[in-house]
Amino acid sequence: MAKYKIIDHGVEHTQYFQGVSTAYTKYERCVTGIGSMAQEAYEDAVDQLYQIEDNFADVLNLPVSVPLGDDCVEKDDIEDWYYHVSILYDINEE
Repeated sequence: MAKYKIIDHGVEHTQYFQGVSTAYTKYERCVTGIGSMAQEAYEDAVDQLYQIEDNFADVLNLPVSVPLGDDCVEKDDIEDWYYHVSILYDINEE
């Protein structure tokens, strides 16, 4: 059985983003996407998941869009500020 959790980190500077881990969770794998807005970051995370998992990603049945924050990075903002969204997941390959 496949399971996942979507984490909305909000807007973070890439130099200071602490990242995310599966330590102390029930999940074994993780991807993080970035973008200028939440949906773009989510789509980037999903894209990374498909690149890593290839045949198993469809098993997760991820939604096309999710209700995330409405923050977005303004064009005037200092470079390297991005919206971050992570997907923690576990795919039982049995």
